[in-house]
Amino acid sequence: MKKRFTLGIFVLLVGFGFVTAGTCDDDQTIMRLYNPSNSHVSAWDVNSDSYLEEICYDEIFGSTYAGAAPHDCTGENRILSLSSSSNAHASETTDAVYAYEVCYGNLACVYDNSAGDGCSNDGRIIARMYSSSNSHVSYASDTNYPIKVCCQVAGVYWADMNMNPITEADFGDLVLLVKPGGSSGIFNIKEEDTLLDDDIRDITGVSTGGNLIGTWEIATEDLDRTPDDYDEFYFEIGADRSEHLAIDPIGNDDPMVIDITSPFCGNNYSEGDNVDIIITASDSDDEIFGEVRLDGELIGTFSNNGVTINRILDVPGNLQIIVNATNTQGERARIVSNIMILETDAGGNYVDRDYLAACIREPKSFTDIQGKFVKFDASTTRGIRVVSGAINELLPGNHPFSWFWMFMPEGRPRVFLSSTDPEAYEFTASFPTPGDNSASLRVEID
Repeated sequence: MKKRFTLGIFVLLVGFGFVTAGTCDDDQTIMRLYNPSNSHVSAWDVNSDSYLEEICYDEIFGSTYAGAAPHDCTGENRILSLSSSSNAHASETTDAVYAYEVCYGNLACVYDNSAGDGCSNDGRIIARMYSSSNSHVSYASDTNYPIKVCCQVAGVYWADMNMNPITEADFGDLVLLVKPGGSSGIFNIKEEDTLLDDDIRDITGVSTGGNLIGTWEIATEDLDRTPDDYDEFYFEIGADRSEHLAIDPIGNDDPMVIDITSPFCGNNYSEGDNVDIIITASDSDDEIFGEVRLDGELIGTFSNNGVTINRILDVPGNLQIIVNATNTQGERARIVSNIMILETDAGGNYVDRDYLAACIREPKSFTDIQGKFVKFDASTTRGIRVVSGAINELLPGNHPFSWFWMFMPEGRPRVFLSSTDPEAYEFTASFPTPGDNSASLRVEID
């Protein structure tokens, strides 16, 4: 009996770049621990070879800090004090013994002894201390350490659509105006001039995730209100005033980057497994509108920060996850991940059965296309054959698959029957006409 699975993708012959984000870069590192719990502490730039447990701003707050000199102490951004910059104990108070201060960016911190994971200042737990002085330090997750170092972002600021603080933007961008902890209010956008500042526009804030946020699409009429002077935009809300935002009047559209980071296409699970479906989404200057479908059923939506959806996979067979997204510029992306759910009997043993997950690794979505010649790579396609309860993984090149490709709108087929030839699943195709083209793949195992 043949098993087959069909995977369709649509190709738009336009080139885009990629944006990839690292984790815990030096300018995002607040301090270092030797162990995740019950640890001595070092400064962000000391003992980097041995103190490998980093406490990172971007991981805690979900966005990168873009301000200058984030480790400089301003008198308001102290987190805690250390007995030295290396291999140190910590204290809530700075004195002659605990003279080295750990400071970071625009954080304002308090020490909270209350139970649970909440913070009295509505901030995030940076770390935990065992006592107020001469203390070891643990990650925020160590509830055995009762003193929470709770920090919140202080002051209002500009941000991109991924909630990263910014000081520059382009004409046509969507940018965010953020008041941490705010619940209501009007943002007054202005541009600083020598005599009288230019009033640009007012934006009503919306309470989102504990912040008050305004969204500004930088339009022609906004720049016309301050001719030839685009370097010192700021906003006021109540008594708060933001830093300057410089705007490039030429404009430049940053790419939308969408991915399914879990589960990977070709993964297999047992019937009844609990699985997180994790979608990452990023576009610094546009809003994303995305949806997630599981075998055709809409199971969630997302915007610029993506989404995690937990599902119990209780229907055995071949399962398809499809993510569709568009942004405010009309750019589109479509990502597909096919996985296999292995059937089990009442005793938890695998039932004899064939499974197949067709996977196209390249091109993954619209945004991966470069020019009219497109590389196709379906080498991550996987099959599973359960025989007498034992799992046998079937790989392209080692096991014969039948490959049925179709390229539209020309209706050009590409067929390899019961083949292990790499040309069946790794090749370059030519699309004679730029625009909306499509490719579909059906795979069978005998």
